[in-house]
Amino acid sequence: MKQTKIVLVSVDDRLLHVQLTAAVKLEEFLGLFEEVRQLADGHQVKSILIDAHTFKKKVSSVQRLQVALALVDKFLGYRVAGVISVESFDPRLLAETMTRNRGGNVKMTTSLPEALKWLGVGAVRAESPLAGAPRSH
Repeated sequence: MKQTKIVLVSVDDRLLHVQLTAAVKLEEFLGLFEEVRQLADGHQVKSILIDAHTFKKKVSSVQRLQVALALVDKFLGYRVAGVISVESFDPRLLAETMTRNRGGNVKMTTSLPEALKWLGVGAVRAESPLAGAPRSH
């Protein structure tokens, strides 16, 4: 995994949390999905939080379709929450809906607390690296 692009922030028995630390191209982002799944498999966790709030660009419908197809391809059988920027968020939830229609279990949001609640993780322990993460964007 490229340490300059993505950082493994937290892994425990309930959650794998990865956070993009820099804006990346969509192709690079989608390419990371395989590595994220391998990490989840290695740690035997089925809940994944992908924090991509640093990506601050509008996303086209075609790009949303690419995201949905990649989520289905790599994460069937997992529960995946994506925290994205307001600029990237689609209020119509196109990628989320397409992923669910294909059997995926995905939630896209701009709020870390909402993502954690949906994943069933709840509040973050004070000593966790997530404790200092932004609460909403």
